[in-house]
Amino acid sequence: MAKFCKHCGSELKEGKKFCAKCGTPTGDAAGALPSAWVCPACGHENAKGKFCAKCGGGKPEELLAALVEEPAPQTDERKAVIAQPSVSPNTWVCPTCGHENAKGKFCAKCGGGKPEEAPTAPAESPAMVEAPVPAKASEAVPAPSGSPPERAAAPPSPPKSIEAAPTPNVQNDVLPPSPEQSPKLSNKKLPILLAILVVVAVAAFFGSGKLADSYYASKTEECVAIMTESKRLLDNLAELPGDSTSEDVKKIADGLALNASKLSSIRSGLVGKLPRKPEQEKAWDVIGKNAEMLSRAAAVVQSQERAFAPVGIRRFSGLCDECMAKWEEASAAATYATMNSQPLSNQIPYEDVKKDLQAYRRNKQAFDAKYAQDRYNERRKERQAAQEELKKKQEVVFLADNAYKDGNDLILSGRFYNGTGDLVTSVMDMQVDLKVSLFGTEIQSLTDEPCSLQLSGLRLMPQQATDVVQLRLPGKAPEEDFSDFEDHVHKIRWSRVKARS
Repeated sequence: MAKFCKHCGSELKEGKKFCAKCGTPTGDAAGALPSAWVCPACGHENAKGKFCAKCGGGKPEELLAALVEEPAPQTDERKAVIAQPSVSPNTWVCPTCGHENAKGKFCAKCGGGKPEEAPTAPAESPAMVEAPVPAKASEAVPAPSGSPPERAAAPPSPPKSIEAAPTPNVQNDVLPPSPEQSPKLSNKKLPILLAILVVVAVAAFFGSGKLADSYYASKTEECVAIMTESKRLLDNLAELPGDSTSEDVKKIADGLALNASKLSSIRSGLVGKLPRKPEQEKAWDVIGKNAEMLSRAAAVVQSQERAFAPVGIRRFSGLCDECMAKWEEASAAATYATMNSQPLSNQIPYEDVKKDLQAYRRNKQAFDAKYAQDRYNERRKERQAAQEELKKKQEVVFLADNAYKDGNDLILSGRFYNGTGDLVTSVMDMQVDLKVSLFGTEIQSLTDEPCSLQLSGLRLMPQQATDVVQLRLPGKAPEEDFSDFEDHVHKIRWSRVKARS
C-alpha cells in the first residue's frame, strides 16, 4: 500500500528517509492517508492529504479541528517574519500561520497560499472558511476520531480574519430612545419649549417695537437735516436776482429737486418697514408733504416764464400759489408729528422757508420786469434807427412801433410815412414779413403775408406820417408770448396826386 507525506501529501518512495518534495522525515510521521476526498472550496474530486492540491482548501475533518483550536496571537516577531522575504527561493514564510519552512504552492501547516502564487480563483484559505455553527447541541458536527469529546463539543472561536461588529460607543453614538422613555422625555421637554417660544415671541414683539421707534426716529432726523439743507439753498436763492437762466439759480433748483427725491425715498422706506401705527402714519404724511413742497419749489425756481406779459405773469403766479399751498400742508402736518417729544414744526424752519420762497418770487418778478423794459428800450432805439433809414427812401413806408396778440389775430401797429414828393391820398394793400421772439428765442416767423387796408381820403404831404394804424393778420397769433419782433412791410400799393413841377 502506498504511503503519503502527512505534511505535503506527496507519495513517499520506498526506502526514502525524507519526503522528496518537502523534506519531512518519513519515519513514524509518515503513514497511509485516507482515501481521496472532494474539496468543498473548489470541487476538486481527487484531493489527497490534509489540503487540496488545486486551491489549498483544507479537508473538512481537519478544518473543523483547526477551527476548534484557539488561534495563537500574532506577535510583533511574527509580523516581522511575514514582512521579510523568504531566505531560500524554495522555501517561504506563510503569511497566515507564520510557518517558516513552507514549500510548494501551499503551506503544509495551514494550507495558506504562497504570496506570489496566490490562486486567481475566488478560493478562501482554511482560516477564512467559516464553519457552520449548529443551532442546537444535538446538531453539532462530530469531531474527527481521536479528538477529545469535550473539545469537540466546545463552540468554535471565530477566525482572526473575521472582524466582530464594533460595540457602539455610548458617548459618540446617539442611540434612539426606547418606546417607554420617549413619551416621558417629550412630556418633560414640551412645557420648556413652549416657555422658550413665549419668551422669544414677547421679546420679538417688544424688540420690533423698539426697532421701529428707533428707525422712525433716525429717519425723522434725516428729514430734518434735508429740510435744513433746503433752507440753506433757499437762503442763497433769496440773495440772487431772479434770473432763472443763471448757473447759480440752476444749481439751487437741482438741489431742491434732489432733496425732494430723497424725502420721497425715506417715505417709501417707512411705509415698507414700519407697522401701521398712528404716530408712524403721521411721519409718513409729513415727510410726503415736505417732498411735495420741495418739488413745487424746484418748479418755481426752474420756471422759464417771464413775469412781464399778462400770460407769463399768470403762469408764474400759478406755480408760486401751488408751492405755497404745499407749504401750508407740510407746516400743518408737522405740528402733529413729533421727534424727541417735540413737534416737528419746532425743528424744521417752515416760516423761514416761506419767506425765502416769497423773496424769490418778488426777485423774479422785478428781474423780469426790468429785463423786459431794458430790452424794449434797446429794441426801440434799434427800431428808431431803422425807421430813419426807411425815411430816406422816396416811397411810402411803414414805421412799426409794436406787435401784440389780439385773440387769434396778430397785430402790427405803426404809421405810414410819405417819402415821396407827391400828395398821397390812399393806401390799399401790402405784404408783411414778421418774426416774433422771446428774449432772443424765436417763437414764430411769417413771410409775404397779404394784408388789405382801405385807407382812403388821405392828404398825406411829403415827409409826413399818418396817425397810428393797425395791420391785422387774422389767425396768425402764436400760442406763446413774445417780447420782441422784427418786421418788413413791402409792396405797399397807394394812390397819389403828383405835385406840380
